[in-house]
Amino acid sequence: RCRDDKSDAVTTAPASGDSHSDLAKQATNPAAPLLQLQLQNIFIPDSTYGASGYANQLIVQPVIPIARQDWLPDFLPHQIFRPTIPIVTSADIDGGPDGTTGLGDINYVYTFNYDLDWGVLGIGLSGEIPTATDLRLGGRHWAFGPAVFAMYASIPNVQVGALVSNNFSVGGGGPGDLNSMSIQLIANYHWGDGWYAGWGDQPLTFDWENGGYYVPLSARIGKVGSMGNQKVNIFLQGYRNVGDSITGQSEGGIKLNVTLLFPE
Repeated sequence: RCRDDKSDAVTTAPASGDSHSDLAKQATNPAAPLLQLQLQNIFIPDSTYGASGYANQLIVQPVIPIARQDWLPDFLPHQIFRPTIPIVTSADIDGGPDGTTGLGDINYVYTFNYDLDWGVLGIGLSGEIPTATDLRLGGRHWAFGPAVFAMYASIPNVQVGALVSNNFSVGGGGPGDLNSMSIQLIANYHWGDGWYAGWGDQPLTFDWENGGYYVPLSARIGKVGSMGNQKVNIFLQGYRNVGDSITGQSEGGIKLNVTLLFPE
C-alpha cells in the first residue's frame, strides 16, 4: 500500500530543525528527495589488473530530486536523477601505453520512487554516455537499460536494499558490445548524532558479454554534520575485489567522500 502525501513517508526531506541523524538517514537513502552534490576521490595504489602504478578517480555526482507535479498521473511519484561524472587518472598499461588523465564516460540513473509501508521501491532507467577523452578512460559506448531500486526501512536505524541496473550498448565507437549489470548494495546502521557505518557504495559488476565479474568487498564509516551553515556528509571507505582479475579494474582502493547537502 502506498502512503498518502500526509503520512510519515521514509523519504520525506528533513525539516531544518531535525537532527543530524535524521538528515544522515536521508543522505544514505538513494531515493530520498534531498538535493546533494557528491564529491568523491578514489585512490588506487599499485593494484590495477594489467597495469602498473597508481590510479585515481575524482567523481562529481549531483543528486537531483524532481518533485511530483500535481498535473501528472498519480502513478508517477517523485523522481531522482543521478549523473556520475568521473575525472580519471589511469595507470600505465603493462607492455602498452602510459597512463593518462581526462574525462571518463558519464553514467546516470533516473528513477521513479514509491513510498511504501515497508520502505521505498524505485523503477527507472540507467545509461552511459561516451564522453571519455581517451579509450583508456572509458568504453566509448552509448548504453541504455532498466534500473530497479528497493530499500527496506522498517527496522529502526537500519537500511537494507539494493540499486540494480543493466546497460546494453546501442551505439558508439567502443570496441565490442556492452551488456553489463551493476549492483549497489545498501546496508547501513545509524547510531546517533549523524554517525553511521555499513557496506560501501562500490558497485558489483557482472559482464555478461565477456563473462567476467567484479565483486569488491567494501565498508565505510561516515558522519553528517555542519561546516558553518553548510550541511555535509563525509565518509571514508575501503574496498578489495574478490572477483575476477579484470584488466583495467582495481584490486582495491580507498575512497573519501564529501557531499554537500541542501535540505529544504
